[in-house]
Amino acid sequence: MKHLHGLFTDAASVARLTACGLSLLGLPAISHATADAPEAVFMAFYQHIARHDCAAAVALAEGYTLADCQNVQSLTPPPMPNNIMVSRNNRITFQTQLDYTNKNPAATYSCDYAVTVQRRQQWRVIMPAKAIKTCLPSSSAPLPLTPAEQLPAPPPQQDGTAEQAKPAAPPPPALPAAQAKPTNSLLGLWPAEVLRGKPGEERITHLAKPNLDPPDYLEAPTKLPALTEAWQHSIRRVRLPADKPLVALTFDLCEQADDVTGYDRDIVNYLRDQQIPATFFAGGKWMRSHPDKTQQLMADPNFEIGNHGWTHGNLRVLGGQKMRNQITWTQAEYAIQRDNLNAKAQQAGLAAQMQHIPHQPMTLRFPYGTCNKASLEAVNGLGLAAIQWDVVSGDAAPRIAPTVLANGVIRQARSGSIIVFHANGRGHGTAAALPKIVSALQAKGLHFVTVSQLLQAGSVETVQDCYEMRPGDNQYIDAKFGEGTQ
Repeated sequence: MKHLHGLFTDAASVARLTACGLSLLGLPAISHATADAPEAVFMAFYQHIARHDCAAAVALAEGYTLADCQNVQSLTPPPMPNNIMVSRNNRITFQTQLDYTNKNPAATYSCDYAVTVQRRQQWRVIMPAKAIKTCLPSSSAPLPLTPAEQLPAPPPQQDGTAEQAKPAAPPPPALPAAQAKPTNSLLGLWPAEVLRGKPGEERITHLAKPNLDPPDYLEAPTKLPALTEAWQHSIRRVRLPADKPLVALTFDLCEQADDVTGYDRDIVNYLRDQQIPATFFAGGKWMRSHPDKTQQLMADPNFEIGNHGWTHGNLRVLGGQKMRNQITWTQAEYAIQRDNLNAKAQQAGLAAQMQHIPHQPMTLRFPYGTCNKASLEAVNGLGLAAIQWDVVSGDAAPRIAPTVLANGVIRQARSGSIIVFHANGRGHGTAAALPKIVSALQAKGLHFVTVSQLLQAGSVETVQDCYEMRPGDNQYIDAKFGEGTQ
């Protein structure tokens, strides 16, 4: 579906409109409107679209084409914008409602948008406008949750100490659980050589200017069910019965505003070749920077994706809307990538396989492993289980030797462990260490599962704080990284 796109204005058009008075167009007059007023640019752009004066609309917009405009059957000009979401020097973002009908596909929409107007030499509309939520046709029903998103709820939480085991949920499927999903499905959308990747994809690029753009829409179209009380707070590991010796390998895919991090194909290829289940905690901006890789991870029946913040923000320092954006924008970007994967699946006749791909991530890992009461409550309030770890691989250290890394993980890991690695170009030695780690843990009788499967298999152990290995050991993060987004 094609959304209406943004705004831009040539000074002459705005001057003509303001000289005559916007009231002549059926709109309220703006006493302060001038050729340089962002509000006048906004109004003129949509008035041109409503009148099907597409040449004038395109002249006021960057990235808005004649075809975009000609595809609009009808549009109701929005009211004078007075809800400013963001205001910086030479850049203003308005929230407004747009009601319009498209020709192809034929559908009517009524959606809230964030529309940005920016002054370069003149005020112009930034393209595309951002839908506050997924803009569905007005006749569309909300998307249902897939069975995978209806995680079985464990019994109510029991009283106890700050760190305690939660009552067990129903048992998971037979091991390894991920094999219950189809194995010949969506990965076939890509040639084998594309799935294998290319050398150098793990490299990290530093940007001259931070990329602060939000996702194409700001909230996901579906909401997760309320999180059961037993899975609230910070989950560090899972206590399991003796006959379920399980462990979860997790890989963080972090990316900040001022860099584009990598994709470690050697890690993913090894896991895929060996059919090892794993959970990837991906940043929202990382998913946007790596759309094909994100969709390939989604499509793999042995993998799942969790939320790792939009730009790796420190949610112990960030608060209010900045903190919430780190969470919700990432959920939204996942939904965008899932929609794109769904379009590919539809075209290939594999639409039925999409039922195995959750509409939303159901878990979140706090960037830097830092949180506070407010951010924990925000994450849990959005239905997300906050996943920490009990085994730190140490692969973020650039000089760590693969043998040292492997031996440390093998020594610490036990049934119910959640192990943290990186797969974004900052997993130093991880690809080389993985075969030894997997072999040794299997020799211990451990089976690999995703984090979601691990949660369902036993009693989660939680704390009401976030730390690396012991309470208070990551307090230095706040002074060193601050908000942490760049």
